[in-house]
Amino acid sequence: MRSFGAVLFLSSAVLLGTVALVSRADAGACKDAAKATFLDCKAQCKSDFLDQKFTCRNVQPACGRACLAGRQACFDRVEEILDTGVVSGHCSQTMNDPCRADADCPNGEQCVVDSSLTNCPTGTNACNAAFTATATGAPPGGCGATCGPQGQVCSCHGDTTCQDCIDGAQVTRFLCRDGCRDSFRVNTIVISEKQNCRAGFKACVQACPPAS
Repeated sequence: MRSFGAVLFLSSAVLLGTVALVSRADAGACKDAAKATFLDCKAQCKSDFLDQKFTCRNVQPACGRACLAGRQACFDRVEEILDTGVVSGHCSQTMNDPCRADADCPNGEQCVVDSSLTNCPTGTNACNAAFTATATGAPPGGCGATCGPQGQVCSCHGDTTCQDCIDGAQVTRFLCRDGCRDSFRVNTIVISEKQNCRAGFKACVQACPPAS
């Protein structure tokens, strides 16, 4: 009888454990679905708000949103200066094509730098790359940490010496990025290009058909 009772107890425990695992899995899936619904709702609300905002200005919403997208693309292009440090450049073969990175040039050409940010010739990309190299490098020159893509999340697996090294590397990266941002903000070409983005957006909206 005791054996039967023990088996029954163990079976019940396994069953309850299985139910608990399934319940946690269901709860996780439910949470993920709720988050997705929330994000969809948030995006839709933002879209509705923008449509109403353009309608209030008697601007066709679809045209207004296209102007917004163009402005964002323009500002993204300006932000490349901060990322790469290249204020202006030209493709190595075509010569007249402007570029800020090799990816801007066709057929595998290189981007030849004509001017760069003061005290930040390789941009914040270089600050991030230097941090990752230090964080993942072997001691004594590196920290010996395991990091995710581009060094966003690093783990020292409980090693305090490694963690101290990571803390120092993060301070160095912050100072590097901060110096780049200071140079970026006062660069005359950056200021001019941002003004052009705003002016282009304004002209685009003014050319849109009325909302009704």
